[in-house]
Amino acid sequence: MFYDHPIRFEPNFVRRIYLGGTRMRGVTKPDFYPEHWLCSAVRAINVPSEGEYEGVSRIKGDPGTYFSDALKEFPSQLLGGEPELRVLVKIIDSAVRLPVQAHPDRAFSRRYFGSDHGKEEAWYIIDADEDARIYYGFKDGVTKEDLSEAIDKSETDPDAMTALTEYFVPKPGDVIYIPAKMVHAIGAGVTLIEVQEPTDFTVQPERFCADYRLSDREMYLGLTKEKALECFDMEKRYPAPLKPRLITDNGAVRVYGLIGSGQTDSFAMRLIESDGGSYSLDTPAAVCYLLKGRAETEDAILNAEECFFVPAAAAGKTKITGNFSLIECF
Repeated sequence: MFYDHPIRFEPNFVRRIYLGGTRMRGVTKPDFYPEHWLCSAVRAINVPSEGEYEGVSRIKGDPGTYFSDALKEFPSQLLGGEPELRVLVKIIDSAVRLPVQAHPDRAFSRRYFGSDHGKEEAWYIIDADEDARIYYGFKDGVTKEDLSEAIDKSETDPDAMTALTEYFVPKPGDVIYIPAKMVHAIGAGVTLIEVQEPTDFTVQPERFCADYRLSDREMYLGLTKEKALECFDMEKRYPAPLKPRLITDNGAVRVYGLIGSGQTDSFAMRLIESDGGSYSLDTPAAVCYLLKGRAETEDAILNAEECFFVPAAAAGKTKITGNFSLIECF
């Protein structure tokens, strides 16, 4: 096998504790598979597990090949000089509010999970109901004791946790960066694309997600409550939403920087808008998602909501042409 062209994947819907998915292609009613993991080499943490490849993408046209195995077998072709694919990209579509949560930084992950990766992340809002909310950061003065008490109250009070947080109403096109250890939650009626560090570590210490009752394992990832709450930085703040930055504009193609070195050294996210132009896929090991329109490469026709991976061996040799909006993560 020689991976010298963009790679596409089989659909990869992942089980979660919340309902959603109706804004995704082919889904007609909410279910517990509300996330589509794109070009994923990351195993999902679910109890019970559906197997060692749960959450891992399968390569289209060769459905027996899992992406994680291909990365190990062909690292030079796929990743160039990189030791691993250091991003995970998802589409998330929420029918209910997700639990109030935070993700570990690298130090926390090394200490408790034996991983060199935390889970900082960023979102691009694809769609949102008019009354949707993003819960983002604690209110001033909220203490760890307040958080602990709200967790206990969440057994019977569905608003106990969100009463501690700030929120804003998201709009399509909003860009949101979520630092590790910052409290947040996606509200009902939001569809977004997420780029993150390549783990599935979430501390979500709220007893219920709509009608679903979380186990202690689902809340605390096997840690004690006290250790798990170290994942929350009560003072962590970040402006939101962020404004896209125009990088280039040749009349037919515009490239916007959404997330980059100004926020994190873990990943970057760009938006490419083309009015019949061509965009050169120069970034190796990039995960791409076609938001809108129709596009072509020399060996494929792509429609909205399709994703593909740019192997290192194909970077700089492939162009995508058409009328489209594309998210590029790397």
